Amino acid sequence: MPQNRIAPARYILPALLFTALAACGENEPEPQKQLDPHARWTREAPAAVNPGIMDEAMDGSSVEAFEADMAKVREQAGKLPYDQLKGAVGYMLTYDLALNRDKAKLYRRLDGKTPNEIIALSRAK
Repeated sequence: MPQNRIAPARYILPALLFTALAACGENEPEPQKQLDPHARWTREAPAAVNPGIMDEAMDGSSVEAFEADMAKVREQAGKLPYDQLKGAVGYMLTYDLALNRDKAKLYRRLDGKTPNEIIALSRAK
């Protein structure tokens, strides 16, 4: 009978050693930075190189030409205006059922319109 009491102790000691060694390897979490409750939370967008590009006509003669103009808007006007334009084009492509999700048809319809006009069109619908 004494052997039965010793057998569980034989497993407990290695388990305790393993747990102790595992705890030694843990790193303490880094302290949290204190946030200023009076700080104003704004997302600063990088300055636009050429905000006037939002008033230049887009070339919708082909898919490639329109997407090249979209890339110019992203580079010159900044991320926020580009995201607005991309969202407007995506909205029209999705919800204008006459287009049947045809980019070429949409781009031909938007040919000659400025990015600001395209954004306004999507908001009007």
